Amino acid sequence: MKLYATLVSVVLFVTMTAASAEPLTFTKLTLSNGWIAYPNTWVPSAAVDGNDFVHLRGGVSSSSANNRTITTLPMKYRPKKDVYIPVSLINGKPGRIAISVTGDVRVQPASGISTDGDAYGFTSLDNVSYPRH
Repeated sequence: MKLYATLVSVVLFVTMTAASAEPLTFTKLTLSNGWIAYPNTWVPSAAVDGNDFVHLRGGVSSSSANNRTITTLPMKYRPKKDVYIPVSLINGKPGRIAISVTGDVRVQPASGISTDGDAYGFTSLDNVSYPRH
């Protein structure tokens, strides 16, 4: 009986959590170092959900190709610890986003697989999510 009650509680919790999710309100990010919004993608932006997770979206590129720092996040979007999240670069090549506690968002190509040129050509911020605290 106890196992059944636990399973019912879990199902109810998951159902209630999913049902009570509100749409996210995204705030446009200020890009730096020559980074610009990539055409036909979401405007680079961030939001915090009710579970205190930050979500990024959008695509970026850079023609200056001299600095991997895309933006510095406002305080309310900064993680408590540095985080590293896999992302897609141009032509689906792998890379990652490194987000520091100071809010710097840097792209890092996958060593030996992708290059800075791939990152500067296009970096996706879609599906980048991490706990804020």
